[in-house]
Amino acid sequence: MRGSLNPARLLTAALVAVAVGVATVSTALATSSTVSANGLSVTASLSPDTVTQGQTVTQAASVKNASNVKENVTIRIFGAQASAAPATFSATLQPGGTFSKSVTFPAALLKPGTHTLTVIGINNGTGGTAQATASITRS
Repeated sequence: MRGSLNPARLLTAALVAVAVGVATVSTALATSSTVSANGLSVTASLSPDTVTQGQTVTQAASVKNASNVKENVTIRIFGAQASAAPATFSATLQPGGTFSKSVTFPAALLKPGTHTLTVIGINNGTGGTAQATASITRS
């Protein structure tokens, strides 16, 4: 009977190890969202979820042409840094084509609290938009 408990204990220990590993990995994951509308798929991402002064923040924005035709788009990026002006880009995207912009910066540039990245894709042909947001907390 004692030998039959060993596999059960082994399985339990393995499940606990996996659960701890998942919990540890999840703290490093990015906060992101993707919204599709008006022929565009827009993604905003900030990584990691929570930062302290000595860490680095990665901010990523992308706009994908989800339509079957070439689209002229305007991309507006309102970054997590309050001191940074919104950035505007223009792009002509083939079907399935993507515009991406990524930056890294020291977390010390953020004041303690929650900060938001907003990415807006504007389909210049139709005037339709798609908007995605992500947030990060600076402790």
